[in-house]
Amino acid sequence: VHPFAGTSSSRASQEGVWVERGLIGQKTKSGKGYFTPDVRFFIEQVNEGGVIRQAGSSGAASTDGTYPDLVDAFGQPLLIWIEDDSAVGKVSKDSNGTSNNFARIRSNERPARHYWNSNAAFLKATQFGKKVVDNDTESLLGSQMSETDRVDTMTGLLGNTAAANSIGSITTAANVDDILPTASRGKIVIQGAGADGTFLGKGDVRGRGQFKGDGMKYGYNFIDPGTSNKLRIVDGKPETVDVAASFDDQIVAGGS
Repeated sequence: VHPFAGTSSSRASQEGVWVERGLIGQKTKSGKGYFTPDVRFFIEQVNEGGVIRQAGSSGAASTDGTYPDLVDAFGQPLLIWIEDDSAVGKVSKDSNGTSNNFARIRSNERPARHYWNSNAAFLKATQFGKKVVDNDTESLLGSQMSETDRVDTMTGLLGNTAAANSIGSITTAANVDDILPTASRGKIVIQGAGADGTFLGKGDVRGRGQFKGDGMKYGYNFIDPGTSNKLRIVDGKPETVDVAASFDDQIVAGGS
């Protein structure tokens, strides 16, 4: 298992992790070693012809052996977002104002806490999981969304709602585009697609009803999208919501 093109490259040989697939799920006397999930929740996602279960030039074909993926109760593989510990410093907008160093599409652009490409194989899948959904088109994280919208949505999904840089005041709210998280939900965030089988699905009426526009901006956790960039107010006090929790996705954060 490695992120490099070709199986015979020196980098793959030196830095790859070799996995004996036949031992996955086998019991050991010590109980340690290989991961042993129930077979119902550990399923290979195999591409056959035009069926794209996992996207990318290295996606497994029907004649290849592939590493099984952990799936949820609906048969949809999970996304796992892992924070990049090498990304340090204050979270801020880039000089062009269209992106930030909390979330980026690619890790080779500049360091960020999270990268879209780490889950691209499933976010670009057009016949994803047991429910056979088109994440590429129907997800707010799919590649049919602009890069700016995907970065905004990742920031809204992975940002800690208790750690905003500044939301302003009741009389003068910060601009929704300028509100950024100073911390992640967790070092590791596991995301299940939920009953609709789609990650942050565009058709999720309850989820989309919490904000306007194409990307799920982090600022919408604090800004009421229906009141011209004003804070969400309940009983005269600012209210924080978790917009991502309004979707049917299952989101679990942890790590230290």
